[in-house]
Amino acid sequence: MLLVAIAATSISGSARPAAASQPLVLVLEADAAFAAQLKTQLISAAGRLKLKLRAIDLMLADLQIATGCPAISDTCLTHIGNTIRADRLLLAVARRHGERLTLEFSLFDVVRGRVTKRHAIELPISSPEQAEALEAALAKLFAIKRRVKQLFPVQRYGRMRINATTPFVEVSLNGQPRGAPPLDLQRLPPGRYRVTAFRGGYAPWEKTVSVRENQVTDLEIELIQLQREPTSTFLDSVRAPTWIVAAVGTATLTTAAIFGTQVISRQNRYDTNPGETPEDLAQMQKLRDDGQRDAVVANVLFAVGAAAMVAAGVMAYIDYRQATEPLEGSAPPPSRSKLRVLPAGVDFQLSF
Repeated sequence: MLLVAIAATSISGSARPAAASQPLVLVLEADAAFAAQLKTQLISAAGRLKLKLRAIDLMLADLQIATGCPAISDTCLTHIGNTIRADRLLLAVARRHGERLTLEFSLFDVVRGRVTKRHAIELPISSPEQAEALEAALAKLFAIKRRVKQLFPVQRYGRMRINATTPFVEVSLNGQPRGAPPLDLQRLPPGRYRVTAFRGGYAPWEKTVSVRENQVTDLEIELIQLQREPTSTFLDSVRAPTWIVAAVGTATLTTAAIFGTQVISRQNRYDTNPGETPEDLAQMQKLRDDGQRDAVVANVLFAVGAAAMVAAGVMAYIDYRQATEPLEGSAPPPSRSKLRVLPAGVDFQLSF
């Protein structure tokens, strides 16, 4: 067990004369190396708190003998304090538990003859935290206000408001999309930001602005529309391959309609045939076979013609989009797709 006694007074002094207010450090029952380290840390902590401390090499047991005290008591501590001319004594009992150290502090008022404050701390034996813990303990015992280190500095922010004269503008801040104006971007750390704006058919816009602490930065975006050769009509944008596919589809549907007409004609002749003679029966069989053949051909031609017309429609739409896409140097309109897995199936949405 290590017992340390410190007699201390604050800088403001006390009612006694200056000579009677000398802080003292007394080391008791301790390993020399450990006691010296603890004494040095206590003196350093007191110095940071503006406490006057003076170290002496006398043991408390020696002081007990010198003052005739048989045991440590309030009377004995009062006698020792008066002998060494101290106002207050700080008793620190150190107990080691493995790699940890428990320090129990008691502040003894020599004038009143009693303990006025107590405080205990626990910390690793070898750790940078020891100095901070000892300083905090002394500050509490001597009622000294300390400047606490700010572990998490208060973050300051700025604000940016963005407006645009052109609608449907996509704004990005340092490459991160922020949506379309008007925008009110709050809690921005102070610094420089690169603001970019895009819209199809307009020249890209970019500007670097500064955001300052507790200030609002207003930004107005004005895009310049690019000039292009206008496309007169939708039909003008359709290319030759699309027209060829549409023509094939039209011809196929026309041929299918002709075969369908023949099927209807043979059906009418079949229905009006009396079937009374063998010749009538033979003619009815031939009408039936020819009608079934023409019906199959008509169905196939209708399917091919319909597929060709659908393909022509898709090709015409692609031709129109390519003819009206933004010029080089402008950002294309963003496409948005969404895939959701639902209990009943998969929902896929695609918009241009």
